[in-house]
Amino acid sequence: PQGPADWQVWVVDSAVLPPEDPEAPDVLTIPQGVGLFACAARQTDQAPVVVYYDRPNGDLKAARFDAVTGVFVPEVLDGADGSDVGWYPSVAVDGDNQLHIAYQSATRDDLLYLDTIDRTPTVVDDGYRLVGTTEDGLPKPEFHFVGQDNTILLTQAGPVIVYQDSTSHELLLSQRLQGVWQYEAVAGDETEFVGGYGFYAAAKYSGTEAVMSNWVIDQPNNDQWVEIHRRIVAVE
Repeated sequence: PQGPADWQVWVVDSAVLPPEDPEAPDVLTIPQGVGLFACAARQTDQAPVVVYYDRPNGDLKAARFDAVTGVFVPEVLDGADGSDVGWYPSVAVDGDNQLHIAYQSATRDDLLYLDTIDRTPTVVDDGYRLVGTTEDGLPKPEFHFVGQDNTILLTQAGPVIVYQDSTSHELLLSQRLQGVWQYEAVAGDETEFVGGYGFYAAAKYSGTEAVMSNWVIDQPNNDQWVEIHRRIVAVE
């Protein structure tokens, strides 16, 4: 493109925002409106599809472009039951133009997966961790915030999701094996701290590997860098 006239612009979705209530100030740092955390992909005919968060309604939405009418057609994929979901969505489109989406619950801060085949949200990672034992020798649990900055990949073994554990600052990879989502720490779980991993995680599938990039922060040493990791995707 050489200038503004070279672009075509469509309104994907819109909403009238409620007036601000000075007696109930907004405690979140994200704005009101639809289209938050937007992620786009292409269908097999190259028609675009956009997934995003509708904050006023707390919904995960997707909008496909209808080439006949020339407009995007939004639909609610999750959140119609009153739950608040749809943060950090990522989308991949398979050969049948079915959508595969990873996203975070705004209510529970866990990572969810949904596809347009059966349209049933599934918990990929609930953030439940055992972090040692109590003085009585019992397991000591805690819940982590998980699912930020995720990327979903379609592989020969099924969907794979790369994301951050925002509590422990780990880069994680989750894959569904024998019908159960299982995660592994790619980086950030070292015994000695070498940096906070998983920021702005991104990934591509390359034959048999998930190739991941992420921004790493080492605050004690005032250092930061981008690091690349590779993991073989397990095939059942």
